[in-house]
Amino acid sequence: MQITKIFFLNVKRQTATLIIYLGVFIALLLLFTNNGRSQRETVFESSQLNMIIQDYDQSTLSQNLFQYLSGIHHVKEKNYTEEQIADELYYENVDYVLTIPKGFEENLKNGEKKNILENRKRQGSTSGYFVDAQIDQYLSLLSGYLASGYTREEAALSVRKAVAKKADITLLTSEKPEKNSNLYFAFCYMPYILICILTVGLGMILITFREENISRRISCSSLSVICRNLQLIFSSIIFSLIYWFLLLLVALLTLHVNIFNFQGLLYILNSFLFLLVAISITFLLSFLVHFTNSLNMIANVIGLGLSFLGGVYVPLQYMSKSVVLFARLLPSYWYIITLDHIEDYAGKTSQLKTILSCMGIELLFAIAILCAALVISRQKKIQ
Repeated sequence: MQITKIFFLNVKRQTATLIIYLGVFIALLLLFTNNGRSQRETVFESSQLNMIIQDYDQSTLSQNLFQYLSGIHHVKEKNYTEEQIADELYYENVDYVLTIPKGFEENLKNGEKKNILENRKRQGSTSGYFVDAQIDQYLSLLSGYLASGYTREEAALSVRKAVAKKADITLLTSEKPEKNSNLYFAFCYMPYILICILTVGLGMILITFREENISRRISCSSLSVICRNLQLIFSSIIFSLIYWFLLLLVALLTLHVNIFNFQGLLYILNSFLFLLVAISITFLLSFLVHFTNSLNMIANVIGLGLSFLGGVYVPLQYMSKSVVLFARLLPSYWYIITLDHIEDYAGKTSQLKTILSCMGIELLFAIAILCAALVISRQKKIQ
């Protein structure tokens, strides 16, 4: 077991770096878990912007527009000069400046809606287009009432009543018990953490075996390629299990969740299978990447890519059908699907069969990626 011995000698030399990486990713896991519920439940939140309105028309309709915008945004009452407005926009104290020119009411009564107002938005801000849409909606309603024969006062009153009606927005609540919610989110973000921590930590160790001098010394030994790779795989699994156990231990102790039940064991088994996927990905990358400096970038690209497309950060129900169809080709998708089924588990045999089927697909992903890594290893040995 010389390869295993050398492997853990390298681990010992990199202990300080590995501990730092472990601490960083544990902090990320706790942060993601604590914020997971609020991020998924916050579906809609109305925004209020800081505005300046210059009303040069001082008509009934312009004043009603001013009152409408004052009711949904923060409108500054002070009179500003052009220089002061430019400063407010530059220092981002104001998001939107609306100018109502003279003749606004007459133009609106004549059926004109375009280019009868002037505005300036804070540079680089998209929120100003939100105000544009609100103003356009208001003017469209106002023009409709005026065209129908309403007087200015009647049209303004009708529009204010119409825009005052707000849709009741309610969140659909799940009938699932809330006791496992923290546990669910603790495991939900595991794919990103496992891939990043192993790609950087384990990948750094594996790449040392690809260095020219070390690779030549190993090649001169009596060890076959298969024996060498098996020892590296065994060492990688032991190393990864230590990392995985520490992640679980810290997360579970911090979140104070109950995992000593059958559902908790399914959560652990699911994360263990994805751990095997992460090990396989790292083992594959160790044959493709030649410099440890590239590992951080690669870890983030793969980790974030699998997380966003697989449903870790963006729930699958919010994705288009084409994206979900593509996501089926990713191991993170099956991890999340399994996680959802575990969360819904109520002790039924059919549910358990579904969970085990999804776990089986994760295991197949791990085996397929590992086989690809071994093939590449063999090809590089021949070359």
